Amino acid sequence: QVSVLGRGDSRAMVVAGKKDAVVKATKKLSSQLPKSLPRRHEAAYWRKGLVVAGVDEAGRGPLAGPVVAAACIAPKGIKIKGVNDSKIVTEEKRDQVFELLTTDPKILWAVKIVDSQRIDEINILQATFEAMSGAVAALEPTQAVLVDGPHVPPQLKEKFGKLASPLVGGDAVCFSIAAASIIAKVTRDRLMAQLDLEHPGYALGKHKGYGTAAHLAAIKTLGPSPVHRRSFEPLRNLFPDPVVEARIAARAPPAKRAAGGRSKVAKAG
Repeated sequence: QVSVLGRGDSRAMVVAGKKDAVVKATKKLSSQLPKSLPRRHEAAYWRKGLVVAGVDEAGRGPLAGPVVAAACIAPKGIKIKGVNDSKIVTEEKRDQVFELLTTDPKILWAVKIVDSQRIDEINILQATFEAMSGAVAALEPTQAVLVDGPHVPPQLKEKFGKLASPLVGGDAVCFSIAAASIIAKVTRDRLMAQLDLEHPGYALGKHKGYGTAAHLAAIKTLGPSPVHRRSFEPLRNLFPDPVVEARIAARAPPAKRAAGGRSKVAKAG
């Protein structure tokens, strides 16, 4: 598990990528970026004099690799174009916006990386909560958080109380969450490119660990790598791991453990 804190210098991130080329292209192409999302959600906290961070994750669904969460504090007055839902922004533009966000000296950001072994140990939901709370913990000025999705991690709820707010579809309507979404996705994509080099044959850099037909075929041929999530189906069924099974059984409700059955949400561990 890794935490990375940044302020105005994306070189703080030790991940494989195309930083030098992107930095040069960013200055030239930033004028072509679309308009960013509005900041009305943050403004509600600014009016109270509070420092608010947006929080989002990348990588809950894949069969391999980590889940990555990012937190981002973009103060009032920041003017960066192209900050929108990372899922609808092209890879080229995501890289550009990532550089703009992570090299701006006024923006604070942090990422927390939770690996596949930890995901298998505590399940993907708890691993996501751990990643999100870890990213926020690295940003000491944070006084309030806007979290993408329907749930606030219990760690953040305990720390911030009512100042921790969930926002369904937040990455499509809130600047700070969208910024965190881009930072999390670019970080994870570059990590998957590195894992592709370390574990050849699965094309992890291409599909980012998601369960494509080609990825599933490679798993059946090669077996799982050390970065595959053994608690996720179909890996759990094809290559059962006694340690993982014991952990899943220990997490199951008492009635389920007594029956010896499998959880209906096995693919999420």
